[in-house]
Amino acid sequence: MMVFYLTSLLFLAIQGGVATECEGKDGVNLTCKFLEDINSTQTDFSVYFDPDNGSQETLVDCAWVNKKLDCIEQQGVKCLQPVSNYAVISVSPRFTNKTGSFTCKPDGYRLESIKPCRFIETKGSGQNASCEVQTAMVEDTLIVNCTFSMKIESFKIKMNTTDLAYFTKVDCQSSDVCRHQSGAREDFFTVKLDHPGKLYDEYSCHPENPAPQLKVRECSLSKNTHIESNTPLKKFLL
Repeated sequence: MMVFYLTSLLFLAIQGGVATECEGKDGVNLTCKFLEDINSTQTDFSVYFDPDNGSQETLVDCAWVNKKLDCIEQQGVKCLQPVSNYAVISVSPRFTNKTGSFTCKPDGYRLESIKPCRFIETKGSGQNASCEVQTAMVEDTLIVNCTFSMKIESFKIKMNTTDLAYFTKVDCQSSDVCRHQSGAREDFFTVKLDHPGKLYDEYSCHPENPAPQLKVRECSLSKNTHIESNTPLKKFLL
């Protein structure tokens, strides 16, 4: 009886206060901080992104299956294992470069006991351009996602030191090979390239007339970057 009473008090204390927090500092990794060791308790959890302008998206949905943590993840997002009181989530620039908040929610906890967080912007930091590259199911076709932390009018995609393609924002409004999405302060482009691509070639996205402080982050293919037929890009590839 006493054990049940103490357990109930602990449960109420958890539910009444902040049970889960998160922290994002380096612009890449989101750290979820749990009150319990979710590895020991085998508690399922999810990570959400709430953009300032837009609908909530689930980044990671993790569940324990046969004592093993199995996660469904957005493209470019990865839950690093093992987990404990902490879970480190590698987040795609497609989300970190948008303005919005992140939430780590274990199963069984009320929303009021969960504290959201934002990625910390480094004061005086310059503009940046980043990319993600995947091979499509169509032979010799690449899908390149370019993310710019500022508004741009045109850009080019490079492989190592070679220019592969050039696009303007106007081009991508009515093109079969380029799509544009506008954020609050950012521009996002998804480009389809007829190029075979090789493992570990370096790709990069460059705006026209870049600022001197622009930081360009390269990306490369790996063995696990194939676009599956059930991804949102399916319609784009048809």
